[in-house]
Amino acid sequence: WGGVAFSFLVSGFLWLNLRAHRATHRERDRAQLYLDTVEAIILVLDQQGCITRINRKGCQLLGQTEAALLGQRWRDFLSDGDTSWPDMAAQNVMSTRFYHESALALPNQETRYIAWHSVLMTEGDSATVGLLCAGEDVTERRRAMIRERARNAALQLAAAAAPLSAVFEAIIAGVEQEDPSMLCSILLLDREGRHLLYGAAPSLPEAYSRAIH
Repeated sequence: WGGVAFSFLVSGFLWLNLRAHRATHRERDRAQLYLDTVEAIILVLDQQGCITRINRKGCQLLGQTEAALLGQRWRDFLSDGDTSWPDMAAQNVMSTRFYHESALALPNQETRYIAWHSVLMTEGDSATVGLLCAGEDVTERRRAMIRERARNAALQLAAAAAPLSAVFEAIIAGVEQEDPSMLCSILLLDREGRHLLYGAAPSLPEAYSRAIH
């Protein structure tokens, strides 16, 4: 009887454990469903900065499935030179809640700017175990702001009777800031309408501009 009772207890424990395991999975699936219904980008990182959860919006932005993204280092998706993301391993996060913006380099070579509201996840003795982030794509808003600033700068120069080249360079600066992958120039048509003349090209080699002129 003792052996039968022990086996019965073990079987009961395993059944309860399986039931709890299934309940945990149901709760996880339910939580993921909630996350997938929101239009914000929801991202959960572990202490090493690897993705442990990401919602539908985030997957759409990065062009990958959730299964493919889990475990990847989030920093690998940031544009070169972006230093906005906190390094939890280096413990340079000075607050439990903070706002920051980052530039993402997408597979199609496009750069998107995301505004994040992030919260440190802690447990026990307040040791950091991860980061919960909610992000909003502010690319178009940022571009509109840069465009308006460039427009105002060009208008102010024109109103002050600045040289035409200075006005052109202000316009180019705004365009290149809006999309850092672009190198721009402004060319003028001559009086006969047959030849292009140099107007402004501050980011292009001078020899190239002379050749075009």
